[in-house]
Order: sequence, then structure tokens, then C-alpha cells
Amino acid sequence: LCASPFVCLDAGRGMASCLVISVERILSLPLAKWARVRPKMEVCVTELPPKSAARGSDERQALHATYQFLNGAQDPQGDVVFTRGDFFVVDIEAKRDWSLRFRIGDCAHEDRRIAFVSQPIGYAEIEVGDLAREPLWHLLLQDPTTRNPIFGTDSWLEKFNRGWTSHAVRRPAFLRVRVQSKHFGACLRQLSMPLPDAASGPPRRGTATSGGGDRRKRVMLLTRGTRGDVQPFLALARGLILPPHNCDVCIVTELCWKGLVKSAREGLPEGTLTFRPSGGDTIFQTHTAFSRLTTWHGQHYDILQALVMANQEANFFPSEGLCYHWAVEEKPDFIVFGFTMVHIAMILSESLGIPIVGFILQPSRRVEGTGDLALPLDVLRRPVQEAFRSPGFVAVLTQVCESLGVAAGLSVNQLRSARGLAPYPKNYDNSMRHYDELVRQGVPLIVPVCPKVLSERQVEELSCFQMTDFLFMRLGESDRLDAEVTDFIKAARASGRKVCAVTFSSMPIGEAAILRLAVEALTSPMLQDSAGSFAGPAMIAFVQGQEFDPPEDELVQEAHVLHSRGRLLVARKPQPFGALFPLLDAVIGQGGLGVTSEALLAGIPVITSGILLMDQRWWAARVNELGCGSRARRIPRML
Repeated sequence: LCASPFVCLDAGRGMASCLVISVERILSLPLAKWARVRPKMEVCVTELPPKSAARGSDERQALHATYQFLNGAQDPQGDVVFTRGDFFVVDIEAKRDWSLRFRIGDCAHEDRRIAFVSQPIGYAEIEVGDLAREPLWHLLLQDPTTRNPIFGTDSWLEKFNRGWTSHAVRRPAFLRVRVQSKHFGACLRQLSMPLPDAASGPPRRGTATSGGGDRRKRVMLLTRGTRGDVQPFLALARGLILPPHNCDVCIVTELCWKGLVKSAREGLPEGTLTFRPSGGDTIFQTHTAFSRLTTWHGQHYDILQALVMANQEANFFPSEGLCYHWAVEEKPDFIVFGFTMVHIAMILSESLGIPIVGFILQPSRRVEGTGDLALPLDVLRRPVQEAFRSPGFVAVLTQVCESLGVAAGLSVNQLRSARGLAPYPKNYDNSMRHYDELVRQGVPLIVPVCPKVLSERQVEELSCFQMTDFLFMRLGESDRLDAEVTDFIKAARASGRKVCAVTFSSMPIGEAAILRLAVEALTSPMLQDSAGSFAGPAMIAFVQGQEFDPPEDELVQEAHVLHSRGRLLVARKPQPFGALFPLLDAVIGQGGLGVTSEALLAGIPVITSGILLMDQRWWAARVNELGCGSRARRIPRML
């Protein structure tokens, strides 16, 4: 269906609440090669069903549709304007949980009826329910290949004024979309979209308040990564918003965590926790073939572990331009940054004069060994592995990656020079110089870890950080387990079984490996008693987000048999660990801060396995030293 002033509606539905959506323009779209404008642009809009409907979707759901906006012309500043009056209609009652994906590209054909985006330049995505909340939206455009944000091209005049040797100031590209809510009757057959007010500018973002007016401080949180890198920031956000601190918080993170941010608003004053996209998609990146190969073999080669740790900041350098944009627009009183955003936070603070505070979830700069010497070769290469694990080697490798722009094609000095800042030192040494500079200037570096779980040597090693205590996110009435989970645990207890959970969070382990681990554990003779195969432990296996590696039919059948005997529950929805872990006897986890601290709080032992990246090995070693669990074990060794 092409966007048109004439839209036929379903006459059999009666009164319907719909959204009338029009694409107005694209802001700061990069020019074509040799700074040429793009004469004909188009936007293709596709309806996407909810992600929860991907498995076992209801066939009665409405079919998705595609709409197009054509004949957009780009000006020398990079903006693209589309024909006024074109629109499409979405039934919000039927598709509130659906998403709209806007793909932009060059018109592939002169004929409007068969035009399509053959090679999209970028895309934006938003849920229909979110779209209904505001009349005007600026949707971030991301690269369809890397999912990093797209930035506009400087004009020749801007390059001349800035100086040809300086790097471009990176302005994020947005798609401007206008939304109107309408109620249509069955007899309505056509509709004319009102033209937008020419005087209306872009919407003012970041105006959230909750009764405190100007007295409420505004805080911006910067974090990127997996769920374990984002959830502690949401717990921090809730603490900052609620009394006695009474702040308004804006969190800048990846679009894939928007739903997690929305769930964290439970019980908070309206408008006090807002989301702004950082661009990028860590989960998408970890599921690529190359990343999976690297992380999987990283279990065995410490040089790969050191390389991943060295690139943890440089990999997110493409978000600098967007973080700068939001800092200018939101005007926070101070910024709280995670360990993957240190350089970006320093650039914002230096160029905009905003105080910063570190909230460091991974304080150690050492690659922790697993202690899992499975083969004679592991013993022979141990001295070399020790050199690769040292903080000095990781520091030098980090400086090389950040100065050369190995991970994302951007170096730290490209980012700094674009903001008119002094360059980062070009020589290499064996210290983390940006952390040293933060300590020298008295920037607080907070670590939400209870010092009681660390030895005296580790406390001394981390003396530049301020150790506090573990931070847990609690949502009150929303922290309830699903009935399926509680019934499974009750049935297992009634049968005299111990209950264990297996969760690897967003780490790319794969559903097949998780189910294989559960089935082998539950059928192993070592875990049976004299009562036979119907005795032994029960297990809850969390497989949400692991569908990229589906199990084979034989394994699925074995899992069904164990489920019918009350031995195995395959959970496809996340559960609040604060409510679940006290009901368990043990947990097999990936070794992140969240899972480990929840297990320590609940008083249950932890077996750490998975891909064992960065702090996961470190936490496994700490738990083992405390006598609360095993050292890190690779997945093949677990099997």
C-alpha cells in the first residue's frame, strides 16, 4: 500500500482508533560521494509484529503492511523534504505492541507503484504504542549493517571555516515523523491529511519534570553493552529519582534496551526517567558469526580475552556524536558514565563543562585466569598466558586500539579534535592514562561492589575507586514470578528435589547448548539417588534471546520428556532474580555482577560458565575464594 491522501479502511471493524502518520523530512543525512546531493529519496515503512510473537505467533493477528513515501529531494545541508499530505494509517488498538521500521534509500525506479528501497542507507524503528504518545518525533537513523548511528556530512563552507585538517563534527541524522490520533467510522472511505504548520520547529526533547520544577537536578546516564551493563544503571536511576535525591534522569543507551528502561519506570513519578538512543546494538554484534567465533575461542586463548577488553571502549566510539547531541539538548547537571564510555564522558565534560561521575561495574584491568587446566598444553603455555593477562599488557593494547581506531574506524584523537580538545598522548605506556587523569582531577569513580567479598590485596589494588555495596533493582509489586515458575518449584519441592537455574543472560551461548547442558545434568547418573531416574534435581533453563542456535529435534524431545516428569522447565520470559533466587538451591550463570550478587544475597552457590569474558572470570574467582561456588568452567568442560 502506497502512502496516499486516499486510504480505504476496513468497513467491518466499526469505530477504530488509528494513528495517521506522515514522514516530513530527514535531518542531516550524509551526502553521496564527492559531496553530491541525492536527487530522489524514498522511505519504506514496514509493520513488524511483536518480538514476543516470533515463536508460536497467533495466526489471527493482523497481517503486516508496507507503505512508501517517495520523491524526497536532498539539499546541500543534507536535509531531505518529502511531499506534504502523504500519510498512512495504523490501527493502534490491534497493533499497539507492533513496531514500525522506516528504511530510507535512493529511489530504485521511476514508477511509484513498484519503487522500493533496494539498498537502504539507514533505518529507524519505534513501537506503535510509543508513537502514539507524541505528535512529532525525531527518530534516530542507524546503519543497517553495523547498527551504528548515521551522521551528516559537513558542507564545503563548514570544512573551510573549521579547517581542512580537522575532523568533522558529527551531527546525528534523524527522521522527522508527524503523528495524529483519529477515530474512524465504518462509513469513512477517504481522509485528507492536514498539512503541518510551517512554523512548528523540532520538538523540544528532555523536558521531563515531576512537580519539583527547577529544583530537581537533571542527571544523564551513559552506558552501552549487554543487559548486565544496563540494568545496574537503571537501579541507580531509580535511587536518584526517588526521595531523598529527587532527580530527573535521562539514560542514553542502545535501542534494544528501551523496553527494559520502560519497565524500570514502575512506581516512579511521570516523566522522571527518560530514554535516549545511543545507537549501536551490542546483542546484534555478539550474534554475528565473527563475534561468536572470537568470544567462543576466547575461552581458550587469553590473548583474545585481552583484545576484547582492550576494545571495550573503542567499539562504542561511534556513539560519541549522539551522546554529545543529547548532552547539549538535555543540559544535565552532571553525567554518570560506565566503564565502556569513559573517553566519551571525558570529551563531553571537557567541551561542555559538565561534571562527571564514574559508575564502574568492572574495576579490574587484569584478565583473570580460569584455573581450568584441562590439557597438558594448558600447562605449557601458562607463562605466556600470564603475560597476556597482566594489566600492563592490556593497557598497552587498549592504547593501540584506541589510537588506531581498530574496532569502529574512529580513534580517540579524531573524536577529541572534532571538539577542539587537546590530543590524547600518542606514546604508549603500561597504565590506563585516562583513568589516571580522572583520579588526578578528583573525579569520583564509584564501584557498586561490597568490599567484604574482596581480599585485602584486591582492595589495595582498587584503591583509586570508591567501593560501596551491591546495588539491586527492585520494582515492588512487579517483582513477581510467573505462576508457571512458582508451580514448577512447588512441585519439585513436594517431590523432594533440589532446584537449580541456568541463566546466561544476553551472552551468546545458544538455546541448543543450554538445553544440552540441562538434559545432561538431569540425566547424569552422578546426580541420581537410589530412587532411580525419577529422582534427582529439577532445573529451570532460561533461553530468552538464545534462539539464534535452535536445538535439534532429538534434544527437544528429551527436554519434553523431562518437563513431563517435572524435572525441567524451559523459561522463555525473564524472571526477577530477587524473587527467584531465594527459592533455589544453586544457580549456573555467566558470572556477571548482577547474577553473582543476587546469588550471594540469596545465599546459594554459583557455578560460573559460558563464554567467560572480562569480569565474568573475575567474579568466578572471587566467588571461589569466598567458598561460595566453583571457579570458571568452560562450556565443553561443563558438558
